[in-house]
Amino acid sequence: MDKLGLMQNFVAVVQEGSYTAAGRYLGKTKAIVSRQVNQLESVLNSKLINRSTRSFSITDEGHAVYEQCLFIINQVERLESLNKGDDCLTGRIRICAPQTYTEQVLMRCFCQFKALHPNLHMDIQVSDQFVDIVEQGFDLGIRIGQLADSNLIARQLARVKPLLVASPEFIAHHSPILSIEQIASLPCISDSNRRTGTTWHYIDNGQQKSLKIKASIRVNSAHAAAQAAMLGSGVALLPDFAVQAALNKGDL
Repeated sequence: MDKLGLMQNFVAVVQEGSYTAAGRYLGKTKAIVSRQVNQLESVLNSKLINRSTRSFSITDEGHAVYEQCLFIINQVERLESLNKGDDCLTGRIRICAPQTYTEQVLMRCFCQFKALHPNLHMDIQVSDQFVDIVEQGFDLGIRIGQLADSNLIARQLARVKPLLVASPEFIAHHSPILSIEQIASLPCISDSNRRTGTTWHYIDNGQQKSLKIKASIRVNSAHAAAQAAMLGSGVALLPDFAVQAALNKGDL
């Protein structure tokens, strides 16, 4: 019995979220995927997946087995790489990252990394919603902002600078903005992915202060918020990568 193959099959089911999707990824039929999950459950004498015609969920023991299977598979792949005598990575890596940051910055980095490791399969999921990295089976998560306390290993990759922006047309049609406090009376565009919502924080003479804004537009995308700002809909506080191109062209 190919126990490693059974583990790879089970890992694919967990990561893809269904037998059908796992079969598509592995190049197997749904029936074969299901049968191999049953075989692994028999080998381990454990229920790994609760399934019916309408529901699919991983059991607590299934989550524990998934972590161990993933570890074993990665170790085998590392051994195979050592035997090949090269430093190229193999296998599959699942990554979750913010949508706009991936589109504007990270995708180029991912593709450059992939070129260095042609046998590596990258599964990149982009979303500005909160993602539980462990629960949803990701190997790597990229975040922007302050990280909540956790047992996860974190490394700073870059610095993101928030910028206060508005279109030239918007500025021309309003009184001169001479202080940050004036922004509170102006129409603003809120990126609802920001944890602080309609409260914007800033540093003034070394002191942290906050400003409660009037959000005339709320949107859960930095890219969309930047577009709204370029169209003159209000003032926006956005990360530099989302507005740098518009600033260079004078649109903001």
